[in-house]
Amino acid sequence: LEEPETALLTDFKIYPNPTDGDFEINFGLKESSSVSFEILNLNGQVIFRENEQIYNGGNNKYIYNNQKKLPTGMYILNITSNSFKKSLKFVIK
Repeated sequence: LEEPETALLTDFKIYPNPTDGDFEINFGLKESSSVSFEILNLNGQVIFRENEQIYNGGNNKYIYNNQKKLPTGMYILNITSNSFKKSLKFVIK
């Protein structure tokens, strides 16, 4: 049973996880939607934000290049649109 707030989001993965810093965010959308991403440390501080961009329905990919040189540790990735917010934890090794 799908949760109403995430029904538009059909898939959400980070690859590779753990990562050396660069990774792909793979996500599926049932229809075209404006999506943004945030990376937070475990203290809740926003380390990175990708402002809203329109993505088509179907499978999508966003590539994160570790330009901020995030230190080793655990982080939280949020994917957000007007109709959903979902989080995943990932590790930089």
